[in-house]
Amino acid sequence: MDIATDSDDNAQAADARKSAFSKDTLSIETSGPSRPQLTVIDIPGLIQSSTRGISEEDVVMVTEITDRHIKQSRTICLAVISATNGAANQSILQRVRKFDPAGKRTLGVITKPDQLPAGTGTESKFLELAQNKDVFFSLGWHVIRNRRFDEKNFTTTSGTLRELTSFKRPISAFSPRKWSASRRYESG
Repeated sequence: MDIATDSDDNAQAADARKSAFSKDTLSIETSGPSRPQLTVIDIPGLIQSSTRGISEEDVVMVTEITDRHIKQSRTICLAVISATNGAANQSILQRVRKFDPAGKRTLGVITKPDQLPAGTGTESKFLELAQNKDVFFSLGWHVIRNRRFDEKNFTTTSGTLRELTSFKRPISAFSPRKWSASRRYESG
């Protein structure tokens, strides 16, 4: 049987003050005579409020990390948003427009399009986004569908077939027929 002590309480309090994030970044750089200079930095997704594992300081730190990288004029930003939440609720769009108001160096990415109810206004709004009609980015928008947890054992072929099936729903705004006029459809 364990007995709680004051030192255990102090250790828990210290753990509670530890940040869930770090200002350190992991970056991948490529270089060479025939390669472009490229650095890829994956920054954490923006968070809006503190929870048991995320402090107010973490919320501020993630915003600062994001701003530090996307404000650099040589940065190409990927504004990744989920179709499971309205675009207006996703703060990355506000952040990139703050530092790239003309949208010249931002590429939009919509994930989880298969989660949209077919034929709804929500699906239509994301279609407008994908067609670059709502939030304009010079680099455009891309729509991706990743594997779900229950598809974790799919082969590459099975995953590609599932992706093609998702985008070919007959009444889906995200079928190639409906949005291929503005973008060429690619799978894989």
